[in-house]
Amino acid sequence: MILARKVFYDPRFELSATITGFYTGTLLYYTRQVPLQVLGSAILTTAAVYWGYSVRQGTVMSLRDFKLTTHKLGVNTLIAIGLAIFGWFYFSLYNYLTREHWLRLGYGGNLAGVFAIIAVASAEEVFFRGYVQNRLGLYCPLWCRVLLAVAAMALYKNVVHFWEGMPIVLHIELFLVGVLHNVFASLWMEWSGSLIGPLALHVFWDLLVYAPLKTIPPWVI
Repeated sequence: MILARKVFYDPRFELSATITGFYTGTLLYYTRQVPLQVLGSAILTTAAVYWGYSVRQGTVMSLRDFKLTTHKLGVNTLIAIGLAIFGWFYFSLYNYLTREHWLRLGYGGNLAGVFAIIAVASAEEVFFRGYVQNRLGLYCPLWCRVLLAVAAMALYKNVVHFWEGMPIVLHIELFLVGVLHNVFASLWMEWSGSLIGPLALHVFWDLLVYAPLKTIPPWVI
């Protein structure tokens, strides 16, 4: 019993178990087959409960370590908006060069979609950068934890789209774009000591890309 409790609270076990549960639950949910979605939701819920409980009870990481600080909130928010617009333009250019159409700007009129985009982007930031990257800080130098965290987030995007039958080359592209897109944000969190800037950047970026849609993006549901 003592050994099981020690393993239960071990940071390495906690990190690997939580990520495994997160990926597995997500993969099952996006099959869009009700029995597997129920199972996936149960796995995600279990992983979330274990994660929250172990973080609250642990002695090496607390909620304060997620770096959800309002330090320089205004400056970080303005930088995030500027970077989101800058990134959107070049992503739109890349989309035009590879797929021959520009991304649209505007608001598609779906308020539920906007709230869903904000919620999902915020959750991804808190989990991957706030938790995974900061937890890896216990064992890894800066370059290592940044690369592992951004790779984990990029892999998650592929998990979400796994059942769509995309060619492998598109999965590779999605992974590489995800890594390149997130390296700066992870370094920004390390330099600023706050998750708020990268979180705002992620939210504004997703709103620029997905708010023109008239429906909730399929990766949300």
